[in-house]
Amino acid sequence: MQSRVLFILFTFCFLALKAQKYATSPFSAHGFGETENLYNATFSGLGNAYVAMIDSTALNYLNPSSYSFLGEGQPVFSAGISTQSSVYTDSDTKSKNSFVALNHFAFGLSFSKYFGFSAGLKPYASTGYDVKKVVVYGLDTLTNLYNGSGNFSNAFLGFSIKLLNQKKHIISIGINEGYVFGTNLNKQSSYLSSEIIGGVRQQTLKIKDFIPEYGLTYCYLPSKAHSLYLSGVYNPSTSIKSEYKSALISAQDITNSNSFDTLNFTFKSGSYTSPSIMHLGFKYDFININNPFRTSPRVSQLQLLGSFKYTIWSQYTTNYTNSDILLNTINYSLGLQFSPHYDFLDRSKSISYISKLKYRIGFQYNTLPWSSDSKQYINKSLTFGVGIPIISQRSLSSVNIACILGKRGNNTLSSIDENYVSFNVGIVIAPAIYDRWFRKGKID
Repeated sequence: MQSRVLFILFTFCFLALKAQKYATSPFSAHGFGETENLYNATFSGLGNAYVAMIDSTALNYLNPSSYSFLGEGQPVFSAGISTQSSVYTDSDTKSKNSFVALNHFAFGLSFSKYFGFSAGLKPYASTGYDVKKVVVYGLDTLTNLYNGSGNFSNAFLGFSIKLLNQKKHIISIGINEGYVFGTNLNKQSSYLSSEIIGGVRQQTLKIKDFIPEYGLTYCYLPSKAHSLYLSGVYNPSTSIKSEYKSALISAQDITNSNSFDTLNFTFKSGSYTSPSIMHLGFKYDFININNPFRTSPRVSQLQLLGSFKYTIWSQYTTNYTNSDILLNTINYSLGLQFSPHYDFLDRSKSISYISKLKYRIGFQYNTLPWSSDSKQYINKSLTFGVGIPIISQRSLSSVNIACILGKRGNNTLSSIDENYVSFNVGIVIAPAIYDRWFRKGKID
């Protein structure tokens, strides 16, 4: 019965994630759209310092070397929803936009003490905006409408293996092989206010190709109370097959598509080159086991995470149209997680349920690939989160909630500034601790 419910749930997630619109930002008009606007609830509560987030209770599908660290034979299902409300301001206008979208679903499993794999679907890039600009010409005005929609998804299959699995030292490597696909549309409509006659320019991009992602994690375990994880993830620059369509249309009635007359149509089959990405991070765990001054039966855990990410957007090129000039970006993230009692499977009556929650806080600072007035845009955000264990049949399941308060802009007169609030909810589903897969049967 449980497998049927999971199958129905993940089939629904696949269809919803593939079809939905998950961007409402004018920034998504550049390049092939926004690549980081949906957040995992567990990671976003930690300032998105996720690269070294190695935990048997969290499926880190963004680092393929993490799969071999999952509980042996313990399948983990993960899905999440992102919501975001934004207020955009420029020199003379203010607008509001919001969206709700599934941000991922994935499945992971570790087996034979050395191996792990994962499969799922996650966003790759998204386009979504509606902008109106009005220019006054004498007694008339010219109205320009800019619209964008569509998304690209990444269906991936990942595998990892522990090259070294000793008591104090563990080294794991992994790879995600992803298949990116989808279509986006950028459209500009122009017309005079005194007339319904106008023109429309439509540009459509369709992509489908395979992209790799590599991961490496080193774990040092000097004692039961301390552990250190160092991780790196590398996305190489890849040529991705694409189809580009462009149409210039004359409209007798800008509101009626039946009156459209195509003046020029272009179709090109080519490719674009994605940027390479290097992501490095660490996680330090401290479990308060041997504290002689501890008076409570609770055993607290503190986790400190940090990461650095560098994206070479200058490698982005296309062979079917003029490429946007995008700037290289850096990302700094820092997160802290505190668990008053880290063993949430503990059934001691003296341990309250509240003390089994995981409390998270984080900060993120990153530059963005766009600029105005020769000044690069930046994004700053403060994050909060909580992990709520589902204590049922000694399961590792949990519900995770995070809130992000952020701002994007560059403080120039011609810039578009964005203030946003994002709420992310995720669920991790794992069978009971005794219901393991790939367990050897014994005859009594």
